Amino acid sequence: MSLNLSFIQESKFLLVLTLILLGWQVGFFFLYNYFRLKDENVKLNRVLLSYGFLIFMGMVCLLFLTIITLFIPDPSMSEVLRRLAYISALAALVCFWFFVSNEQFNVLVNVKITRSFLLLTVVLIVLVFFMDAASMEFRYILILILIEGIFLIIFQIRLIQIAKGAVKKRLTLITFGGILIAIAMAFGVNSALGILEISIEIYHLMFYLAFGFMMVGFIFLFVSVYNFPPILEFKWKESLLKLIIFNNATQTTLYSYDFPRTNDFTSKSSKELQEDESVNLFSGGIIGIDSIIAAITDTKTEKLNKIKQGNSFILLEYGKDYDILPLTYALIVKEDLTSIRYFLSTIRDQFESFYKEILFDSTIKQENLSQLFGSFEIIIKNLIMVR
Repeated sequence: MSLNLSFIQESKFLLVLTLILLGWQVGFFFLYNYFRLKDENVKLNRVLLSYGFLIFMGMVCLLFLTIITLFIPDPSMSEVLRRLAYISALAALVCFWFFVSNEQFNVLVNVKITRSFLLLTVVLIVLVFFMDAASMEFRYILILILIEGIFLIIFQIRLIQIAKGAVKKRLTLITFGGILIAIAMAFGVNSALGILEISIEIYHLMFYLAFGFMMVGFIFLFVSVYNFPPILEFKWKESLLKLIIFNNATQTTLYSYDFPRTNDFTSKSSKELQEDESVNLFSGGIIGIDSIIAAITDTKTEKLNKIKQGNSFILLEYGKDYDILPLTYALIVKEDLTSIRYFLSTIRDQFESFYKEILFDSTIKQENLSQLFGSFEIIIKNLIMVR
């Protein structure tokens, strides 16, 4: 079979191929950011996997549609590629529903609905193999895909409404970009399947408009996915009660922060904490329990990471250079959430990075620490606000 392509056809193919390669790169960035954050074990980051596979398979669908439109005059070959295009689009939805069917997403939508969509989409993929791709019945699949797409947008809007800080802004950009790409893809589907009859002039105009929409959409997605912050569990901030940072060697409390029940933020300085008997008893209690664990196991490296106390938990994180500078970070919370664990480790990293020289400076007197560590309140507020 010989192909006699006009300059316009060649130009269109190169433009679409550019979009497809760009889309695969953006999809790869979503997958990369998921695996970059995987060690934090925050289940909601699975939505990044959903976006990545949705984009990747969507571009495979666009590739098949482009080949059908520009290169394949043979009806039988067009039939095969049309089926593959449908399967690619449905596989994209299967990936999305699979990754957001985790119980963590119940706060957004009933996961029974997402699992139902997952099952429905798998059934549709099976039906594609047995139905005539040119039949009217086959096009009903498009209607079902459209319904799933609408629900996907509802899911995304709900996710934006609940998200906070930088994550909310990034998800908003993803939604705008996704809508622009979906509009462009709708044109591609119509061009390949001939659902709506349009003149050649309108066809060319819509092609370049679709190209512009998709290009802008990918720019939105690229900006949003770059260095994507972890999506922490919803309402994790409401579980925060109190943070205490203390030195095990000297049994002195370096810093304390009371997370607000209202909009007022309060923190205590190191000097004030020396006069707070309840705080010193609290830190001494943790040191005592830690010593008992070390004695039982006959090792100094065994450390507690959680203590149940009444209706709350005390989550513990230890300094990176614990053998040299034995710092303990205690966070009192209502619930033990993975997101809070990530938040506590971030506090440790920020504290030791910001005050590294001060912490290892033995010439600084204890009474001066109140002024030195007092500014850490600003960092804590920023960590809360951006997540």
